[in-house]
Amino acid sequence: GAGVVTILACPGKGNCSLGVGDSEGLAKMIEERFRERPTPNKFKMAISGCPNGCVRHQIHEIGVVGVRYPKVNENCDGCGRCAEVCKVEAIDIRGGTSYTNYNVCIGCGKCIKNCPNDAREVKEEGYLVYVGGKAGREIVEGIKMKLMSVDEIINFIDKVLVVYSKYAEKPQRERLAAVMKRVGYGKFLEEVMELMKK
Repeated sequence: GAGVVTILACPGKGNCSLGVGDSEGLAKMIEERFRERPTPNKFKMAISGCPNGCVRHQIHEIGVVGVRYPKVNENCDGCGRCAEVCKVEAIDIRGGTSYTNYNVCIGCGKCIKNCPNDAREVKEEGYLVYVGGKAGREIVEGIKMKLMSVDEIINFIDKVLVVYSKYAEKPQRERLAAVMKRVGYGKFLEEVMELMKK
């Protein structure tokens, strides 16, 4: 029906060896705050504890993914273990030191966990948020937003729901992705960000 539906979440940190974010805890918090809130059409959310995306966070109205980006410290001896475990090939070893290409790195944190010299530590961690995704007959990947804290995520979801309700013209027929496309992605998100500041 037209409303926020049950949140989908993977086991996440503490339950999955790959988890870097507390997906279950965040899902419960979001569920308590937005459960059955009326919306112009069904509104789906998914929380992934890591970038593997087992719950397909990219194709929900709101998708959240836990990330942990690395940085190298002086302990690095260029052994290459980090490059071996990096599945997206974001790490190069040059001159006895490892370097991360942040344009490629997905923030899974495997290189941090697998470094035998404790030479990789957390540079930045938190949650990336996707907005405006959709599954079904037409697949739409959501727009990836910046890293957000839990409080920012709650505020962001609230304001997305406000702007979505404002612009939806066809109750129970127009999903968030269609509204964002019609209104303009930039305009829609700019309005959300402005409301977040208030």
